[in-house]
Amino acid sequence: MLTVIGCEAQSPADGHLEKNSYVNSYLHFTYIWPANLQPIDIGNLNIHPAKPNPNEYPLFAARQGGDPFGIVMIAEKLHAPTPHNRTGFTDGANFLSYIVPGFGPDAHVKVLASKHMANPNGFVIDELDYAVANEYDSGIAIQSGQYLVVFKCNAKSPSDLEIMTKSILATKRTH
Repeated sequence: MLTVIGCEAQSPADGHLEKNSYVNSYLHFTYIWPANLQPIDIGNLNIHPAKPNPNEYPLFAARQGGDPFGIVMIAEKLHAPTPHNRTGFTDGANFLSYIVPGFGPDAHVKVLASKHMANPNGFVIDELDYAVANEYDSGIAIQSGQYLVVFKCNAKSPSDLEIMTKSILATKRTH
């Protein structure tokens, strides 16, 4: 006799909140958000186009009070076709290279910094800090296995952006 036990396949979107952190056992990381941010339902942000990318997974979002500033986190499968890159992104630097050109020439984007590093927890991290109008932004990509965990941060001041980016750079690897 053959017995089949059904279970749901785990996916990159299977993260959850624990106290003041977002934990994702599939992607093996824990992110502790800064105290000035509060988690919000990422489903209410309307961040996906009408035809979503099957290789992109919304994970987490947090906002600074009632202001339109905060963090959005997604997972992007490496080497999988996207609407922006037919062959897929190869790494964090490749992903971030699409940000500034995506604004167009009239946006007056100013690149503030671009970094490639590894954090003490062993994650390879790429960061692009930039300013558009009166807003300070950062795109940060952390590679975890065959995925990029991408953080989009926007803040009203450089000091608020620094708080957000420091929290992301401290992301911990879990097993």
